Amino acid sequence: VLLATAAMLALLRWVERQPAEALHAGQLRLVLGVGLALGVVASCAVPSYTVDFWLSVAWGRMFAAGQNAYYLPFTHVAFQGIPGGGFEETERFTYGPLWALLSHGLALLAGDRTVAAFVLGKLVLLLAWAVTVGALTRAAGRRGVRAALRTACLTAWLPPLLLFGLAEGHNDMFMLMFVALWLEAADRRDHRWTPLWL
Repeated sequence: VLLATAAMLALLRWVERQPAEALHAGQLRLVLGVGLALGVVASCAVPSYTVDFWLSVAWGRMFAAGQNAYYLPFTHVAFQGIPGGGFEETERFTYGPLWALLSHGLALLAGDRTVAAFVLGKLVLLLAWAVTVGALTRAAGRRGVRAALRTACLTAWLPPLLLFGLAEGHNDMFMLMFVALWLEAADRRDHRWTPLWL
């Protein structure tokens, strides 16, 4: 994490020190490309510090089995094949209906295959992360290449976002995507979309 933070800060320092005429879209594509590679690598990590990712898998399995995870405690079948521990068996579903529908859908696709559930869940979070980075960089880009590069560094290369949003698989990444889309639409003054994203 310290090395990743140092790399991000070094890149930011380089961006700030360059004259405006030396900055161009090719550099932005490179920064975003490296950021995407970092995101893909982070997505391959198995969540180990937090259980949120695996809780969503278990809750999704309950929904797919016709059980309402908002009201019922976990079943042992829901955790079959899920690594780790520290799960509170009395815990109920704690997220909103959109995440419930998504968890349900992913569980229907993955069935009881834990590897498939892992891959599908991480793909959803990677997509949410990419949309977040893209929306914020696009909004900043209206203020010039330097602003776009700065935003790309602070989103695509940001260690906490890579670690918690992708490696650990927090579904907060999904929520952040809608906030970023709202900010981008508000920046465009597109009032048709701003209410939808919120």
